[in-house]
Amino acid sequence: MDILTRDFYSRDTLAVARDLLADSERRESVAVLVTFHPNQTQLPKLSSFLEEWGVTVKTGTVVAESDSSRYVSANPSFTMVDSVSTALEKKTYDRIISPMSVPLELAFSGNGEVSTGVLLSTADSAYLVTESTSQEEVENPDTAKQAVATLSTALTQFDNDFYFRSVMVFGSSYMFTDSFLETAFDNRTFLSDLLKYATDTDGSEVTVYTERVQTGCPPGGSVLIERCWGRYSPSACLC
Repeated sequence: MDILTRDFYSRDTLAVARDLLADSERRESVAVLVTFHPNQTQLPKLSSFLEEWGVTVKTGTVVAESDSSRYVSANPSFTMVDSVSTALEKKTYDRIISPMSVPLELAFSGNGEVSTGVLLSTADSAYLVTESTSQEEVENPDTAKQAVATLSTALTQFDNDFYFRSVMVFGSSYMFTDSFLETAFDNRTFLSDLLKYATDTDGSEVTVYTERVQTGCPPGGSVLIERCWGRYSPSACLC
């Protein structure tokens, strides 16, 4: 399926996302996937949209690790993270990397029809870095667990069947690039399992379009994901 690239400042583009998630006649599960980068500018329209789904993004901030066993490539911002979602609690992942990630916060765990949860979290040895962070603060950081991926979900019912309307937010766009999907890390497996869950399919033909996500959506873009003949097809790239 072709990917349509659009400017996420456009109201029309946000309308596409809202219409997809609000479509009460669509008898299948659909999701919006949004990724971020620490250096991107403020995106007020996108931020407002995500706040409706209970997610706040701390732009201008990057997550780093103080524990050298919890990062790779000798780069504290290439952090190892843990899958903490109950949605994937039966799955086991050894090494998931979230490089150059923006921290995320959940405004609520449940609000009306929308429920939220953390998908990926750092260890409690993580800390935050901004342009104003001093070297002394880096050497003696205030550490705490940081959320780097979240899942917000609502349900739509048709007769006795329920379908997901989901918004997935990742603080790291880089974890979707070939460098972190085509390696010994578990990023690809985790994302494949997540898309199976979000689109409510058995995963008999799972395809993660790494090339299209990388080239069609630069850092800070997002992808509308819909179920299509048992595969996961980006139906619109919102960049």
